[in-house]
Amino acid sequence: MSRMVGTVSRGVRAPIIRSGDDLVEIVTKSVLEAAAQPEDGFAIRDRDVVAMTEAIVARAQGNYASVDDIAADVKEKLGGETVGVIFPILSRNRFAVCLRGIAKGAKKIVLMLSYPSDEVGNHLIDPDVMDEKGVDPYRDVLTLEKYRELFGYTVHPFTGVDYVAYYMDLIRDCGAETEVIFANDAKAILPYTKNVINCDIHTRKRTKRRLIAAGAEKVFSLDEILTAPVNGSGYNENYGLLGTNKATEEMKSRILKEIHRLASGGASPYLGNLCRELSLDERSVRKRAAEVRSKILHDYSRFTVLTIDTFFQRILRATSLRNAPVSPTIRACRN
Repeated sequence: MSRMVGTVSRGVRAPIIRSGDDLVEIVTKSVLEAAAQPEDGFAIRDRDVVAMTEAIVARAQGNYASVDDIAADVKEKLGGETVGVIFPILSRNRFAVCLRGIAKGAKKIVLMLSYPSDEVGNHLIDPDVMDEKGVDPYRDVLTLEKYRELFGYTVHPFTGVDYVAYYMDLIRDCGAETEVIFANDAKAILPYTKNVINCDIHTRKRTKRRLIAAGAEKVFSLDEILTAPVNGSGYNENYGLLGTNKATEEMKSRILKEIHRLASGGASPYLGNLCRELSLDERSVRKRAAEVRSKILHDYSRFTVLTIDTFFQRILRATSLRNAPVSPTIRACRN
């Protein structure tokens, strides 16, 4: 009989995770107990995937920071006066939290939004309406007043949120003044302030380089905020506040380098843990690393590192949307 059911995604309820908890033990026990439930249990098969959110990993590691920790780092690095925040994504969760911390660390935020959409494709305005109004996104810098005159109070088609008003209210609630402009040239922020946080992801290094060349004094990307502990907070020395597909690309590169180091006989901080967890001696671990390296190199396209958001979007596109009356290129919206 042919297989009739495709990929199935389940949420498993687990205890509240606290700092220092053993996630391996908790997750394993939770999955096994869920599978054994008499009414809604399930079979566990080879190649099933168990995914954990970054939030519970950070909680278990004690590696998280508060909005006040972000504020302290921003104030220390950018001076606490007027700060330009350019090219943020439109998000009520991840970036909104970052923006609260940034706003609490400055007296005024000049927010510069890209248009007609942000870097990941969330539309701020309809590009057809933009064309009808004769606006050139490559050259025109719009004030808030001009933006409202041309486009009114537009809302996101899925979330129903006016992100311009949402971000402005958020910044004011944190005690900072706010001014909003709309532009796609990073240098457009410099007449307002020389101290900038560029929030773009894939182009962040180029944006920073161009700003400094044009006269900016202090420029930090999101991956340069909270790269060290603040008052004992969590931090990430490689990615800071950045949490994106770009980070997964860089993580993929680091994984490959570590596997190569193990396979080549080099020193590795992971060797001891691998020997202990796999109950293998050093020679066996290095032999396995060489085998894994060979398999990856011979079928590199199948070696993938994903954020949990991308993982579930991929499942949705492969299953639920297959028979749905919508385009297979639909974008899953995080909000």
